[in-house]
Amino acid sequence: MNKDFVGFGALNEALGSLSDAGYARVFVVASPGTWKRFTGRGEWRFFGDRSVEVFGDFSPNPDFREILAGTGRFKAFDPDLMVAIGGGSPIDVAKMIKVMAFNASPYDPESPEKIVPSGDGPPLVAVATTAGSGAEATRYAVFYVGEKKQSIGDDKLRPDAAVVDPELTYSMPPRLTAETGFDALTQAVESYWAVAATAESREMAAAAIRRILPDLYNAVHEPQPGNRYNLALGAYYAGKAINITRTTGPHALGYHLTKRYGLAHGHAVALTLPFFLMLNSDPDANVVPPSGKEAHFDMMRTLLAMFGKENGLDAARFWRNLMRACGLTQTLAGVGLTTDRRLKDLIATVNPARLANNPVAVDSEMLLSRFKHEPEADF
Repeated sequence: MNKDFVGFGALNEALGSLSDAGYARVFVVASPGTWKRFTGRGEWRFFGDRSVEVFGDFSPNPDFREILAGTGRFKAFDPDLMVAIGGGSPIDVAKMIKVMAFNASPYDPESPEKIVPSGDGPPLVAVATTAGSGAEATRYAVFYVGEKKQSIGDDKLRPDAAVVDPELTYSMPPRLTAETGFDALTQAVESYWAVAATAESREMAAAAIRRILPDLYNAVHEPQPGNRYNLALGAYYAGKAINITRTTGPHALGYHLTKRYGLAHGHAVALTLPFFLMLNSDPDANVVPPSGKEAHFDMMRTLLAMFGKENGLDAARFWRNLMRACGLTQTLAGVGLTTDRRLKDLIATVNPARLANNPVAVDSEMLLSRFKHEPEADF
C-alpha cells in the first residue's frame, strides 16, 4: 500500500482503496468511545461488509500488558488488515500488536525495548482523529512497562498508510484541541532545532509551525474547517519531521509529567518548551551540533522569527501566554512541582538520548537551577 491519504475526503478515498483491495477480516484498534463515534458515520459500510474484531482495552498511556492482551486477540482473529483509529495511543498500540505478533526474535517481557520488528503481518492503516501526535506518520511507538516509559523506533513500525482527514477532528472538545495542538507544535519546534535535523526535516517542521501557530487559538475557541485543516496537516507534517529527527528536551521530560501528575502528553511537553527556547537561544550556550555555533544561532533566529520574535525570552513569553489563552496551566509549580524533591524526580527520569539530541548541552544541575527559579506565568 505505502500511501498516505491527506485532506478533506481522505477517509472515503482510503476506504475506497481498501475495498478495491478485497480485504475480508479487519482487526480494529480504537477506544470504545472513538469506535462508537466512528461507526455513526457513513464509512461504517466498509466495516459492516466485513468480519471485524475491535480491540479497545488499553489505557491513554498504554501498558505493555495491554499490548500483549491485544496481541492474543489479534492472533486468534487472524486478520488480513489492521486499522488503528484515534490519536497516538491506539496507533502506537496497533504498531506494537503487529510487532509482537510477528516479532523477528524471542524477547524479554521485562525489556521489550529490545524487540526486533520483522515487518511481517497484514497492512496497518492509521486513521488520525486528533491533530497532535503525528503517530500515523512515524516509525516510533511509545508505551509503558509499569512506571517506566519505553520507546521503540524502526522503519517497519511506520503504518503502511496514514489517513489524515480534518473532518475527523471536528468532534474534539476545546481542551483536547489545545493539548493535541501543543503536542504537534512542540514536536515541530523540537524537530527544527534537533541535532539530528536535516534540510528535509526542517522544511516539514517549519511547515507544521506555520500551519499550527496562527490557528491554534482559533481552533480551540472558534473551530472552523479552515483551522481544523491547518492543525491536522500541521500535526502530520510534525510527525514526518520527528520521524527523521526524534524529539529533544521537552519530550524527554514530558513523560514523567504525564505518568506522575496526570497531564495530557501535549500539555506536559509544552510546559518545559519555554525553558529550552531560552536555553537554546542563549548567546553563551554550549552549542553541541557539528554545524557549529554560528550555524546554530542562524537556525534559532529563523525559528524565533516564525514566532515573530527576536529573542528566546520573548518567544517563551509568547508560548506561555498562548498556553494560558488556550486554557492550559503554564508553569511547573502550577501543576504540582513545588519542591526541589519533585523537580529532582522529574529531572532524574530524563532519557539521555533525547536530551543529547538537544542542540545545547544540558545537565541535571542546569535544569534544576532553571526550574527552581521559574518565572511567573507571563514572565
